[in-house]
Amino acid sequence: MSVRETDAAVRLFLGNHFLAAERQMAAHADESFYHSLGHATVLFIKAMMSFEKTDMERAMDAVRRGCALVEQFRPKNSLAESFLSFINPSRAQREITDEEMHAELCYAELLVIRALLTFFIDETLGGFIKGAFRIRMCYQSFKECHRMLRSIPPCHLSACPSSNPSLRRQFEAGIRAGFGLFNVMLSAMPTRVSALLQLVGFSGDRDFGMSELVSSASMADTLRAPLAAMVLISYQLFLAHLLDGCPPDLALCSQLLAPLVRQFPNGAVVLFLRARFHLVNGELDRAIQLNNRSIQSQNVYKQFQHICHWELVTVHMVLMHWNRAAWHAKKLLEENQWSKCVYTYLLAILVNADRTAQKRQQAVRQLMQKVGSLRRRIAGRSIPMEKFCEQRANKCLRDDGEMFLPQFEFLYFCNGFTVLDRAPHFVRPLLAHVDAEWTRWRGDERAPRLDSDALVETRAMYAFVRGLCMRALGEHEKARHCFMATIEKVEKRFSTFFSHAENSHG
Repeated sequence: MSVRETDAAVRLFLGNHFLAAERQMAAHADESFYHSLGHATVLFIKAMMSFEKTDMERAMDAVRRGCALVEQFRPKNSLAESFLSFINPSRAQREITDEEMHAELCYAELLVIRALLTFFIDETLGGFIKGAFRIRMCYQSFKECHRMLRSIPPCHLSACPSSNPSLRRQFEAGIRAGFGLFNVMLSAMPTRVSALLQLVGFSGDRDFGMSELVSSASMADTLRAPLAAMVLISYQLFLAHLLDGCPPDLALCSQLLAPLVRQFPNGAVVLFLRARFHLVNGELDRAIQLNNRSIQSQNVYKQFQHICHWELVTVHMVLMHWNRAAWHAKKLLEENQWSKCVYTYLLAILVNADRTAQKRQQAVRQLMQKVGSLRRRIAGRSIPMEKFCEQRANKCLRDDGEMFLPQFEFLYFCNGFTVLDRAPHFVRPLLAHVDAEWTRWRGDERAPRLDSDALVETRAMYAFVRGLCMRALGEHEKARHCFMATIEKVEKRFSTFFSHAENSHG
């Protein structure tokens, strides 16, 4: 059965046998819609890792062929059947076979990949609109699958000669994973965007979505279970603090990680997730070890290694190992295509932080001069992080190469300060460094005039970073005082937003 073979390919992939998984899916991609979905998914992951247009076009071609194949197996209602479905939906659903239900599910999943690829292949406003329309199509397809799941009694399927309980379980796990993910994604949108999406038929319920994903992840013998588990772990470890304003559910992450570690102890993806778990838990040394293990575990998908290099930049910045952090940033700049603009700026501020670096100021200036020319657009829009990096690089060049704590500003942007909440023993050295930098800055003869905008902003940055450290130490009143001082100093500047946000979590 193609579901079983696709499941085997997923396990090959998670065990670092990437090429074997791709070959297994490609062998029957033109005759089995599950193989076609698996092949398109592998190519999509490869395209997102490389960011090469040829890889994206190859993945899109696989998706188109997959959609054409799956169309042959999707439910096809006659006019009479459509009328019957309107009068009595449950009776009409009895005619849908396992194969048709799985075809509808795979079609929805292929549409998700197609929509996402559209955003990257066609980086114009037209491409953005086309991608949004395709997202709506797959959302409607998932809603239809979810309606099937709710309206078909299990007793009917077990009684039907064409029904297979195992296949229904696979279908249920897939719907819960897909529909759950959509609900979580839509609920995470800003309020204004959510209001607009509701006008065109989108709505998302975070709690419902998380519940569906947990249900899918708990169906251990199904194809989508490990994928749902990894989505949940990633959400908790990367997005929960940012989107929900609350700490990640580490107990849930530990529970979900345990079976993945047993099945794929040396898998690059699982090692990376374990590293992130320990990082968020404040165990920085363990996070470094596991990220390095993930890098060394495979050499086929270099981009998996690059994700670990990014994490190692964060860890070494928290530890103030500027030289090591710069080494990983340079690795990203040389090998990865995601954002040369961000990597160049990141390398510049890390070189600037390492006061032992030879020809430091000259190197920083040369790097900052390149930042603006490396910006790119996706779906016709600028990338906010790249826009920010260009603005800060231009300011550095205007101020004769002088910057105050840009590495900590960047660390905050990347949500790096959250790891200190569970590692207060790392905070005091960092706080001492911040105070020393402030003393050094005030004694520098090149420091701006006391009433200049540059010094006002520098004072605000000092108060803000100090407030982050105080919050991590649990000294919330001192933290609030620092954040209020930031707001008073620059009411209309960049740090205002940060301070209001931090005060709301205080």
